[in-house]
Amino acid sequence: MRKTSRSSKKLGAVPKVIFSGNKELCNEISRSGIKYGRFKTTSGKYTNFYVDIKGLFSMPTFLNAVTKEIVDLVKYDFNYNYIAGMELGAIPIISTVSYETFIPMLMIRKEQKKYGTKSQIEGYHDGGKVLVLEDVVNTGGSVIKTIDVLKKHGLQVITVICVVCRSDSVNFDEFNKRNIELVPLVTISGTKK
Repeated sequence: MRKTSRSSKKLGAVPKVIFSGNKELCNEISRSGIKYGRFKTTSGKYTNFYVDIKGLFSMPTFLNAVTKEIVDLVKYDFNYNYIAGMELGAIPIISTVSYETFIPMLMIRKEQKKYGTKSQIEGYHDGGKVLVLEDVVNTGGSVIKTIDVLKKHGLQVITVICVVCRSDSVNFDEFNKRNIELVPLVTISGTKK
């Protein structure tokens, strides 16, 4: 499945975006979730297309499709004590998957609170195995930060499921050296046209 945009003098070469994975999710992301231009990612790198999935999560049909796909992946492996994800992007999916599976969720703050309980993890936990959910994995830096926070608090991450994986930019070595499986629902790569 492919989506190609017309060239723009301002942008130079517009990428050809190639999708693979769940057909329903690929179609919706292709239709409504790809923005073309020059965008800075969380890692500080620039890309000529951006996966804007947070807007798609506001659509119940899309969120439901993502939830069903993740539940189908984990329904035979309920060996997880917790489902966790970093604010903001992962919160909708950890909420809905937790609700559907009855696995408690942990919400990870980007930074430790400087007031109140001063916690970085919201949710009751006492060690155990964790399934991390993420919206988009570009390089993997944000999800590695989530994994490291959980490990620091005595939790063991087994698997990361992401809705979208940018296969042309993710650093798979970081997951491999931590012995963590990265499972994308949709894989996207972009090449110069």
